[in-house]
Amino acid sequence: MDPITQLIVGILLQLVIAGVQSLFQTAQEAPKAPNLRGEETRGGDEPFSFIVGTYASAGHFNYHSSWGVSGGSPTAYYTKETGYSDLPITGYIGSILDEQEFTLNQSTALTDKGYPQANYHDGTRDNFWTRAYTGNQISADSLLLSKSGSDPIRPYSADMVGEGIAKVVYTARTQRELFTQFPRLKMVMEGIPLYDISKDTSAGGSGAHRWGTRATYEFSDNPAVIIYNILRGISDENGNLVYGGGYEAWQLPYVTFNTAIGVANQSMPRQGGLPNEKRFRVGAEVRGNTAPATLIQSLLTCASGRIADSRGVINLVLGPPPTATASISDDDFEVVESDQTAELLLSINKTRNSMTGSYLSPEENWTAKQLPTIAPGALLAEDGGFSRPGNMDLKNLFSNTQGQRVLKAALLDNRRIRIHAGTLPPEFMGLQVYDTIEWTSAREQYTAKTFEIIAIDDLPNAHQAVVLRETDASDHDFDSGVDEQDYDFVPLTKNVITVREVVSFSFLPATIDDDTGPRRPGVAATWDADMDDVRAVSIQGRVKSTQLLVFEKNDNDPKSSPVLLGSPAFMADVEYEFRLLYNLHSTQRANWSSWITVRMNKVYLTWKDFSEVIQTASVESRRVERQLREDIERITAVAADQDLANYEDKGAILRQLTSQFGDAEAAVDEKIVVATGPDGALAGELKTIRAAWGGNEALINVQAIALAATDGYAARYAITAGVDDGLNRSASFMIDVPVDPDEPCRIVLKAGQTVILNNADEVLALFDGDVFNAAIIPNLVAEKITSGMLKSPGMETWINLNTGDFSFGNP
Repeated sequence: MDPITQLIVGILLQLVIAGVQSLFQTAQEAPKAPNLRGEETRGGDEPFSFIVGTYASAGHFNYHSSWGVSGGSPTAYYTKETGYSDLPITGYIGSILDEQEFTLNQSTALTDKGYPQANYHDGTRDNFWTRAYTGNQISADSLLLSKSGSDPIRPYSADMVGEGIAKVVYTARTQRELFTQFPRLKMVMEGIPLYDISKDTSAGGSGAHRWGTRATYEFSDNPAVIIYNILRGISDENGNLVYGGGYEAWQLPYVTFNTAIGVANQSMPRQGGLPNEKRFRVGAEVRGNTAPATLIQSLLTCASGRIADSRGVINLVLGPPPTATASISDDDFEVVESDQTAELLLSINKTRNSMTGSYLSPEENWTAKQLPTIAPGALLAEDGGFSRPGNMDLKNLFSNTQGQRVLKAALLDNRRIRIHAGTLPPEFMGLQVYDTIEWTSAREQYTAKTFEIIAIDDLPNAHQAVVLRETDASDHDFDSGVDEQDYDFVPLTKNVITVREVVSFSFLPATIDDDTGPRRPGVAATWDADMDDVRAVSIQGRVKSTQLLVFEKNDNDPKSSPVLLGSPAFMADVEYEFRLLYNLHSTQRANWSSWITVRMNKVYLTWKDFSEVIQTASVESRRVERQLREDIERITAVAADQDLANYEDKGAILRQLTSQFGDAEAAVDEKIVVATGPDGALAGELKTIRAAWGGNEALINVQAIALAATDGYAARYAITAGVDDGLNRSASFMIDVPVDPDEPCRIVLKAGQTVILNNADEVLALFDGDVFNAAIIPNLVAEKITSGMLKSPGMETWINLNTGDFSFGNP
């Protein structure tokens, strides 16, 4: 080999030794992958950023405010706007709030606060809402505009649209058991839409994609697609170049990138019944201050990839080396003799016999997680038992199994240390860096051994100065049943508001007894008395037909089950509904149980319930007149004689309660009537209370009627009480405003004796028709008295005012 050739090859070798130690650089040698934005950033000095592929970010704070009243709490709602990408994204596919995963809902009915999130519905109301924008919005958020548009310190104005910015506005209700701090929302995104050359029919692919026509772009987390877009240049929605660029279409051959795209999309099996996954998927939050070359190298590391600019044309390889494009023999390859020692070119101390790395674990809040170590025992033995571990930064991939495949390939490739430098004839001029050739060599004892070109240059005589490094496609073989290692993770908890439900309970009809037997209807309530966190049990009861709540008890000892419930409101043979609630020590919410129907037992009032009342009534009944029947008929006739036929709209309520035991009967009948029509309105009520025993009976009759009609207006209220015990005793009271305005309004008292008392129970007046047939007024003060006769009780003294006769005692 002539000196010029040796010089050129020597330069190539120095480049190789300095930088190309392995296809997949370890963490000590490779540029650091940009970290995921795990905490929300603030301030105005953050660089421009956007999302490519599948990735998560805590975003950048834009605005927040507190407002509104709920449950008596001022500023009960907290609303926050966070930006996640400065270029429009394809969509949101996941969300993590305070390290709890929930499914983002953007499909139910939109409220003024946003879309309610089901994970934060507590059984009675919503507590968390979101409104997610992909960056295509044309107006400011309506909620923040309405609630904070007039904020005196930092108003949210109509020009705060955030055009082109993917952002999320969320609102949280002040709820101590749900939010112990201001909520922190991390979003998982499908990044910006990208051009895919394999989907462009005009470029050799198949599909509607066209470079520069953003409407044809789609989401992709294929590393080859992302790298192509970075090399061509990523623009904003107005067509302005914002990242990467500098390469033309001819420099990025269709065949090269279509092949790489296809390799990344290959379906790879997984253990444990998990579905197949694509060979390589990546994602990144691209920051404007990250060099494109640094980002590309980070993506390639996660895809077992390498890239080279060879004579101005990009050659990209992902995964296994491509099929050899040429075959050579010793006659074709003129070797640089002085550089045949492999250890001179790549020291054995640079090789690794185990490999691990970190990736982003979606299952653990998209935080960095260590991958299982790949450490074949045979390699350690080959190295004499000396451990030489390697570590890779794979923070742009998010699959543990993909990470294991990358680690294994990197470990095996790292041990391919045979490198040769030399020249090839001019017919090999079309070769590029990372093309492969097969070399059959008697001198090196190679049989169709595969080598990858890691450096190449044209010599003045058209020969090609090359550096070859051994490679083997089998390094990328991965048998999931053999090679895949088990891995574990602590999964994110899904926020589920647990509402304590009542279990194992019952309500059954029962009786409340005394020493004489059943006295009242009751209910036997039963629940599980061995429940944690329950400080008391609440029970409610209502009349089934009217839903009227008639019973409530909130302090039942949770250990006291079963309990017997009684109440004066419980009526025999009537249906009620009962339900139960746990009152908890914790802040966990609890739900009422379902309503249980109970028909009360037929336990009626006994003579014992009435004995004292009847004894008192028997004394008072001696003063009741005997004309009960006559008064009842007269008063009842008022309602009965009303002509309801002329009324268009009529309504009536009839209620009856009866009880019978032998000859004893008790009943309450009530009739309520309302009617309206073109000629007036009528409202009336008639109630009869009756008790009978031994062939006799006692009644109370109450009648009220109001009339407003073309014939006039009238109102009457009357009460009659009487006893039919053979003497027909009764008393009645009536207030009457007649229809005829010429007739006087009346208050009528009908009784054998009417007494008017003062607050001290002293008699002010006594009107007696049975004994004295007179009115007795102990202290009468009158300004004018019109009378025919004034006399003493025994006629000892009298004055006849009509005739003038008088007598003052017997002569």
